[in-house]
Amino acid sequence: MGHGGTVVTPAGVLVIMRGTNYPEHEFKQARRRKLNLPLNVPLSPGTYPALEVMTALRRTMRQKNPHVMARDTTQSRFQCTFADCGATYHADEGAAINIGRKFFRERIDRKASQARISDAV
Repeated sequence: MGHGGTVVTPAGVLVIMRGTNYPEHEFKQARRRKLNLPLNVPLSPGTYPALEVMTALRRTMRQKNPHVMARDTTQSRFQCTFADCGATYHADEGAAINIGRKFFRERIDRKASQARISDAV
């Protein structure tokens, strides 16, 4: 575990948060505006069991909807945990992307496609 909740993996650098720590006036302001504040306390540097890191990673990915009045649960919003990404999307969008990827992987004959491309070049 690196500094500021960062974890270096072969795929990139992950930023893992463990909770919130806002000044009281920011909490009150968010409550008045009916907003949920995002996680802002990084996981402390150190050695953790894999289960604890995975739990913190899931919590970081599944943050609350920014609006208190939204019907969405924490499972319906996802936030990318890679330091250089920051994308946020709805769970249904993510499911559609994964289904599409699986469809293209299973349905497209890669060898035939690659042969056609190499013949064309």
